[in-house]
Amino acid sequence: IFGPGNGLDVVARQCPAPDPFTTAEVDALRGSGVDVTRPYVVLVVRDAAYYAARGESEDPNTALINGDIRTFIPACEYLVSLGLQVIRLGGPSPQQLGNLSGCLDYANSDVRTPALDVKLPMNCRFAIATQTGPDALALLGRRPVLYVDVLRFSQAFLGTSLATLVPVTFVDPEAGRPWNLERLCGSPLLAAKYPREI
Repeated sequence: IFGPGNGLDVVARQCPAPDPFTTAEVDALRGSGVDVTRPYVVLVVRDAAYYAARGESEDPNTALINGDIRTFIPACEYLVSLGLQVIRLGGPSPQQLGNLSGCLDYANSDVRTPALDVKLPMNCRFAIATQTGPDALALLGRRPVLYVDVLRFSQAFLGTSLATLVPVTFVDPEAGRPWNLERLCGSPLLAAKYPREI
């Protein structure tokens, strides 16, 4: 799904480019297994770790939009086979990406810094995301973002050709078949902001 008109594509960039990676940052990331002077992809998968780190309980309704990092392992392996590196962003999480060659679980690494939290998504080749925050920094850096399992269309970036949305699949319980795009776009789900509305 692409947005109508893609108005953001014709607007000049409003945010300055981030500072380049420092030698210390490049060396720290190399020591963790990735070389940011070569092409890399960022992966952003929403999970409950943000709330847990703050000592808060997540609303059960928002838990509906969490993902499981393990479902992205085949995609990571495929991207690495193409010569790309994968850097998983986000906060520390009990969901580990694992020890995959060519991949860095930056979210759980000891090289995380506020500066890298900004620089990594703004300088990636592209991002794969589940609508969770750092993906917006990739768009700010004018990097393409593939949004997967999109559930909240009302909060999707539809004003740029840099954002490609793959909606979550809804299945008709009576027919047992997935909804087509026409049915999805004609349903009230399209305007739902909160998962409890779904």
